[in-house]
Amino acid sequence: MRKTPDLQDIDLFDYLTFCYFHISNLVHLFHKIMLMKKRMSLSKLGSIALMLCVTTSLLFFVSAKEVKIQGKDNPWTKEQVMEPAVLAEMLKTKSTETPVIVCIGPSASIPGSIDFGPAKEQSSMVKMRTALGSSDKNKAIVIYCGCCPFENCPNIRPAFTLLKNMGFRKPYLLNLSTNMKTDWIDKGYPLNH
Repeated sequence: MRKTPDLQDIDLFDYLTFCYFHISNLVHLFHKIMLMKKRMSLSKLGSIALMLCVTTSLLFFVSAKEVKIQGKDNPWTKEQVMEPAVLAEMLKTKSTETPVIVCIGPSASIPGSIDFGPAKEQSSMVKMRTALGSSDKNKAIVIYCGCCPFENCPNIRPAFTLLKNMGFRKPYLLNLSTNMKTDWIDKGYPLNH
């Protein structure tokens, strides 16, 4: 069996190679099943073929989503993506570990977040650099947007890159991979009033 590559470090060529290896393993397995078909009923063989198709489709869906969120073009690692439930719990318990929370999208909906406006605008990036310039670089800082899915968001990549370039050692991206409504509001997490 071939070793599965770490999805956060792969490019398109590696991803296609990854898919090819898994498909070739499935084809090899299906070939072995076909050789045994004399001992199997046609309906059982059809069930196995359907199971292989579903498994392959699921593999493509999961790995493609992972590549979009953690892909090589993104400045963050998988460890730097914070789940919404984690931040919501910190806000609920008023944890001393609560990070600096920065909104780099259209509206600051999370309590305590600093709103610099959309990071796609140069003026917002200048405000962010100026305001955070003297901040403790060892304190955790979480950015969020939530305007649209990660792969289309014009704000998260420039803002995260700026944090890294400024020397922040614990930058995080809040995992609002679909949007603010789906990944935060609909789950009942804390909101500004």
